[in-house]
Amino acid sequence: MRNTLLLIVFNLTLFSCQQNPSLLEQSLQFAGNNRSELELVLKHYSKNPQDSLKYKAACFLIENMPFYYSYKNEKLQIFQQELYDTTVENHCSAEEAIGILEKKYGKLNTNEYEKIHDSHLITSTYLINNIECAFKVWENREWNTFFDFDDFCEFILPYRINNEPLVEWREKYYNTFNPILDSLLTNKRDPLEAAQILFDTISSKEWAYYWYKPHLYVYADALCLLDKPVGDCSEFANYAVYISRALGIPGGIDYYLQHPYNLPGHYWNFVFDTLGNTWEYSVNSTSPRIPKKEKPLRGRVYRKHFGIQEKSLPIVTRLEKQLPYLLNNLFVKDVSEHYFHSDSIVIDCKLDALQDSILYLCTFGSNGWVPIAWTIYNDNKFTFEYVEKNLLYLPAYYIGGQVLPITNPGVVNNNNKFTSIQINNYSKQNLCVNRKYPLNPSFKRYQKRIIGGKFQASDNPLFKNAVTFATITTEADMNWHSIKIPTQRKYRYFRYLSAPKGHCNMAEIKLIDSEGKLLSGEIIGTSGSYKNKVDNKKEAVFDGDPLTFYDAIEGDGTWAGIDFGKKVQVNEIRYIFRNDDNNIRLGDTYELFYWNGMQWASMGRRKAEESMLNFSEIPKGTLLWLKNHTRGREERPFFYIDGQQVFMGTQEAERIFDNI
Repeated sequence: MRNTLLLIVFNLTLFSCQQNPSLLEQSLQFAGNNRSELELVLKHYSKNPQDSLKYKAACFLIENMPFYYSYKNEKLQIFQQELYDTTVENHCSAEEAIGILEKKYGKLNTNEYEKIHDSHLITSTYLINNIECAFKVWENREWNTFFDFDDFCEFILPYRINNEPLVEWREKYYNTFNPILDSLLTNKRDPLEAAQILFDTISSKEWAYYWYKPHLYVYADALCLLDKPVGDCSEFANYAVYISRALGIPGGIDYYLQHPYNLPGHYWNFVFDTLGNTWEYSVNSTSPRIPKKEKPLRGRVYRKHFGIQEKSLPIVTRLEKQLPYLLNNLFVKDVSEHYFHSDSIVIDCKLDALQDSILYLCTFGSNGWVPIAWTIYNDNKFTFEYVEKNLLYLPAYYIGGQVLPITNPGVVNNNNKFTSIQINNYSKQNLCVNRKYPLNPSFKRYQKRIIGGKFQASDNPLFKNAVTFATITTEADMNWHSIKIPTQRKYRYFRYLSAPKGHCNMAEIKLIDSEGKLLSGEIIGTSGSYKNKVDNKKEAVFDGDPLTFYDAIEGDGTWAGIDFGKKVQVNEIRYIFRNDDNNIRLGDTYELFYWNGMQWASMGRRKAEESMLNFSEIPKGTLLWLKNHTRGREERPFFYIDGQQVFMGTQEAERIFDNI
């Protein structure tokens, strides 16, 4: 089967879909015993000359069909059907619901999945119905005159998006959303207005959301998303695409492969206006808007297509090279020009120094450099166009599965110049670091929420005549703090009372007795949490996880505390406010790397015994990376200048490269 697919791909490198009459035949052969179902579709549309476009549409779907499949597994189907209901019934997150289902049914096992290619199971009835529904909505939309048949084939016609199970979805989506669109759409020629109406309709829909797709958990089918919406950003995007296709709105999914600083990829939707402009949106957060050229932290943007893209890397290289995993995709198109300025990186390379005709642009990932773009050697140089400014890139070959740098990492600075770091291995320095990732500017608005917060004790469960041990007067700083209690008096109840407009936002409190032991009891306090998030209830303050925090519904008067069941003496309060857990964490194991001109070189591992890590004899001026081997995802390269960490992607780092 794999050889058949490779043959189809190879033929695509020689001819386009329209030029190669044998491509359709190869796809029919791949269908095997199901060939007759596909031939019924072609025969259905070949009878009537007026159906010529529908015949071409059928050919488009069938020619690309061998590459699409879904998984069949009874346990997986149960998970997909019950996941949403489990979150609702248990008032829990999607991640917790998956754990509940695993205890009930056992863990998912990829070895038990059966891959079923569409070509082997799709019926003529299903395919004809899909084509008819797609043409019906397309022909009835007045904006269709602004778009061509190729746009229709890529963004309206397809019956699937990823590897989700096949279901009859178009009619139900149409009946659900078309009445809303018809009642509110004022300009019948404007697909952008249509997208805005649908965004307003579905953005308030309650989702059971998980941040990262669970291991082995594949995409849910279209009807499951409609009735029981659960998923991450990719499922959000799929949901909007099903709606758009069902209603004839031209649009799809754009995404980046790898966050420029160590986080995974991200998906969002786009819609075309009648001038061909791209407007991006996310159904859970952002209404349709034209991309800002200066929008940061995407690195490279790609667009999902249903049909094989002749300019995709596998086609261009004709299967003759080992390719990076993220770029080894037949169905994507680089659309960075819609998102970034026309800044470029040019790497001069004489022919006698050339190691490969393909050069990659890499960004930083959790395990090293990740290729996110490629270019072909031409006129003694490599040129990467439409490069986002002020992000760290490494131009490198990819040979034998290894990233081989051709120069030092650098950025396109504000002067439109690619500037690489300058390494001085002869000059050494000592450094003291306290974080592995820069503070997100959004956290600054939460830091004031702690000012005025009180730690109190009482013998009354309503805290009448409460004794205040401490009142916080400074902004939160992401660190653990300790308060010694001078009195030896014992109390039964203890609490943290939120600062005015603070919504509590305390992440963790540890109460220590005179022997240094952790005190515990029944958790008490104000009920509920913002949006009823399970990780943000009062229990989060005492769960041992500094990343969870109490986010109360009300801003004032909320609190979280403990009923010890008897009077006890509290000698010390240790606490940490709402934070990102990127400061040095006691007990975690860290490793410091520096860029030596060819690779990341380790300065060794060490266990954190305090909130700072000290290192000596580090090359001065080079790029550094602090990795936490114990926990966490967020890490980012930095410089060490004048006793301070200067993380890439910050304004301080931009100024460094502007001055080189």
